[in-house]
Amino acid sequence: MIRSAEFDRISSLLYRDAGVVLSPDKAYFVEARLSPVLRDLGWDYSMLCRRLDAEPDHPARQLVVEALVTHETRFFRDPAYFDLLRDRLLPSIIAERSKSRRLRIWSAAAATGQEALSLAILISEDFPQLRAWDIEILGTDLSHRVIGQARRACYLEHEISRGLTPALRDRYFDRNGGTWVAGDEIREWTRFEQLNLLQPWPGLLSFDLVLLRHVLIYLDAEHRTHILGRMRRHIEPFGVLLLGGVESTTPVDDFDRHFAGSTTWFTPATRARETTSFAPQPSDRKALASRRSTDDTHR
Repeated sequence: MIRSAEFDRISSLLYRDAGVVLSPDKAYFVEARLSPVLRDLGWDYSMLCRRLDAEPDHPARQLVVEALVTHETRFFRDPAYFDLLRDRLLPSIIAERSKSRRLRIWSAAAATGQEALSLAILISEDFPQLRAWDIEILGTDLSHRVIGQARRACYLEHEISRGLTPALRDRYFDRNGGTWVAGDEIREWTRFEQLNLLQPWPGLLSFDLVLLRHVLIYLDAEHRTHILGRMRRHIEPFGVLLLGGVESTTPVDDFDRHFAGSTTWFTPATRARETTSFAPQPSDRKALASRRSTDDTHR
C-alpha cells in the first residue's frame, strides 16, 4: 500500500511532468496504475521514490508518468464532432486552402492513433477531391508507448470495433492474424511523434485544425493557460480548435467560442471578429440562447 509521503512524491512528479493534478483521494488510482510497473521493476513504492530522488532522469520516471496519464480513445469518439467537421468546419477550411491545396491537422493528444486515423477516414470518405492535396495529420502524445502503437497502426479486435463500423474497417484496414492494420490510403496522411505539451515544441508549424480533446479537464488553470497560449500561436488565422465537450479555453481570452447544437468549437479571436464564415446559423442561435438561459438560472 502506498504511504502518504510516497503518494505526495509521485503526484508532484506527475504534476511537474504532465500538468495532471491528483487529489489525495486518488491513492487507489495510483496503486492500480503503478502496480504492474513496480512488479516489472521489482521495486516497492519506497524504492521507487528513493531511485527517482537519486536519479531524477531514471527511465522509471517516464514509466510512472505514462502509467498515470489517461489514454482513453476510440475511433470517431464523440460522433457529433465528426459530423460538425464533415458538414461545416472542414468545408470552410478547405475553401480557405483551395489555392494552396494543402491541409495541416494536429491531433495533440493522439494516444494510440484512432483520432488521427478517424480524421483520415473522414477526409477519404467525404472529401475525395482532397486525395490529390498535400495532407498531413500529425498525432502527438507524451507517451512513447502509445505513439509506438500509433505508428504501427495495428489494433486488436476490441480496439478496432470501438467506434468503427465493419464496412469502414474492411475498407481501410487489413486483417493480420488477430489484429487489424491500417492501409496505406490513410496511413500516408498521418505522422506520429512523441511530444509533451508542457515542454518545447521544436519545429512545430501552424495548423488549419487542432484537436486537443479530453486533456484540459485534467489540468489546473496555470497549465491550461500555458498550453492554450502557445497553441494559439500555432493555429492559422482561419483555423479551428476543438476541445472535449465539457472543456473551454478559459482563462485564455484569445479564442471565440461557437455553438452548433450540442457541439462547440473555437476560433482565434481576431479572425472571429473579422469574418462571418462561422456566423451562427438559426439553430445555433437557439442553442446558444438555451445555454445562456440555463446559465442565468444557475447564477
